[in-house]
Amino acid sequence: MLGRYALLQQALTGRAEELLALGVPDRRPRTLPAAFELFERDKALLRVGEEDGLSVAQYARLLGMREQLEEWCAALEASGPPASIEHGDMHSANVFYGPRGELKIFDWGDATLSHPFFSLIVPLRVLGYELEQQDGRERREDDPDLEWARRAYLEPWTEHAPIAELLEIWDIALRVGALQRSLTWHAVLKLFPADSVVEFRGRWAAWLQDFIGEG
Repeated sequence: MLGRYALLQQALTGRAEELLALGVPDRRPRTLPAAFELFERDKALLRVGEEDGLSVAQYARLLGMREQLEEWCAALEASGPPASIEHGDMHSANVFYGPRGELKIFDWGDATLSHPFFSLIVPLRVLGYELEQQDGRERREDDPDLEWARRAYLEPWTEHAPIAELLEIWDIALRVGALQRSLTWHAVLKLFPADSVVEFRGRWAAWLQDFIGEG
């Protein structure tokens, strides 16, 4: 699934303007530093100081990371793989398998135009969770047990760069992709009163904790 999804993304590189014209949100790395305006404007949605939000210290650290984010985004923009469609919720439950082994990917409601490697975060989290249910050990996206899945996705991109370089790009994409994913939750949460979405109101903050390194 991951390898074939990577091929789909490759087929859509170079078609950014078409995707944007269809209404796909622009979350290319160059756009992401603008999120810092949201951190101050919509601070209430980050629930600073609340149990399901950022701590005061985490919020201060977040505000101090703009320069670091700009450096990471510049590195991603300069990396081999160009921007493409990013599903946003890519895992096996969002794929139909046909009788001849063909795949049909659905539920594109979270899709964005982004660095393609951001797409790897959610499937690795789902795989890690499934393994945790078996043996009780938590696994993050960089866990050695998930190396086979990372490589299955990255192998099709070796026409752009050697695998060692792709793994370095992935390390940056993992951090920046958490911020990019958080913006989907910001877009949702700003539509509802906090007391009407209690189960989800901490999701923007949770993804940003991963971005700042305190997930």
